[in-house]
Amino acid sequence: MLRWRVVLAIWTVPALLSVFETEMFLAQSGHGLPVWRVLVSEIPPWYVWAALTPVIFGLGRRFPLDRGLRPSNVAVHVAASLVAGTLYAAIAALLSLDGPGKPCRSPSSIGG
Repeated sequence: MLRWRVVLAIWTVPALLSVFETEMFLAQSGHGLPVWRVLVSEIPPWYVWAALTPVIFGLGRRFPLDRGLRPSNVAVHVAASLVAGTLYAAIAALLSLDGPGKPCRSPSSIGG
């Protein structure tokens, strides 16, 4: 089983890249936000994937897609993908820079 520190370290890389990207977009558009808001908005959705990593690896072991492709295994992976993607999107929307319940805008349109 993967160690949580390793999993968090791996998923922290794209999380910090997302923070950097959002900060750059905001700076280019002339709309600065406190870094803590960007961190709170960008990092938790990536940690959803960190939390799901053991589940994803477990599904891969229990329902392999490499040996004689079985429709039931494909169905399990499709269903799990839909659940994981929905969870990620829900958390990202709740923590968006615009706030919960508001349509998400691109960083370049914030404040404009």
